[in-house]
Amino acid sequence: MAATNRTPIGCLNIDLVRENVARLGGDLSEIGDGYWSYKNPRGRTVRATIRIEQNWVVMESPLAGSNLSHHARMRRRIWSLLKADIYSVTGTRAVLPVADNQVMIRAETPLSTHLPDESERLVQWFESVSTELNNWFSARSDAGARVQLQQTPATVTEIDIPALCDMAGWSASVRSRSGETTVAVHVRDNAVCQAMVTQQSGFVQFWMPLEMAGGGELTPASQFAVAIALLRLAGEVRLVRTTALRVNGCLSAALDVRLPTPVSSELINHALSALALAHRQIAQELDALASDDFLASAYLAMQGVV
Repeated sequence: MAATNRTPIGCLNIDLVRENVARLGGDLSEIGDGYWSYKNPRGRTVRATIRIEQNWVVMESPLAGSNLSHHARMRRRIWSLLKADIYSVTGTRAVLPVADNQVMIRAETPLSTHLPDESERLVQWFESVSTELNNWFSARSDAGARVQLQQTPATVTEIDIPALCDMAGWSASVRSRSGETTVAVHVRDNAVCQAMVTQQSGFVQFWMPLEMAGGGELTPASQFAVAIALLRLAGEVRLVRTTALRVNGCLSAALDVRLPTPVSSELINHALSALALAHRQIAQELDALASDDFLASAYLAMQGVV
């Protein structure tokens, strides 16, 4: 685990964050060296730990009943963890951490080095993430759709994404026919992929489709191996949420980063850099797992799944 730090990082001071949490009626309590638990202003303790590592704040919690050792249960449940339509403003997502077979629900946010109100932003972020964690832990399978209906108003404040991308050093364009905003992202072997940008209530979404060999028509072993590889990737690359959908025996997958509004050029740079890194790491691996059933079975065995 990366080293934690209680001293000011940039403009962040953990004591100031705690004061702002307390001012709103919540509580941030240290439960270990560099680890905190959060109680929201309604007095509910969130089943999650918070830590600071490498200038990021990470909030996560284990998802009960989602461990690779429970092979049959995970085969049924893994597709719900990768659903693309789960409503999330902060990018809260399911991940498989490195060298761990327990699925975690995780969100993270970078610490700004120059914002004077960084502690107040973090308090708002804690509250948003805690709400989404509770939705993940809900036993009702329609939690994502239910929250989306409750929290999506009719109007969305438009943000000049191309201008912010330009400030961050990325090339964005608006398609003349559809009006969609796309950003050129350089991936492996000097290839360029287009990241699509959508603006919704409370967040901006950047996403990139992932191509797979065979058009996504995979054997059961390849499908499960791809799903695990996607969750592993989400545990390795900050901000990136991986999604997958099975339709009529075919599998499609994508990379997704969501930034709560308001967004800055700094946050957009984090998002697009994360997408580029994730694509470089996973593209060839997905092709191999999708096209070679023997390799997929060997990969599952290495993951402890037989």
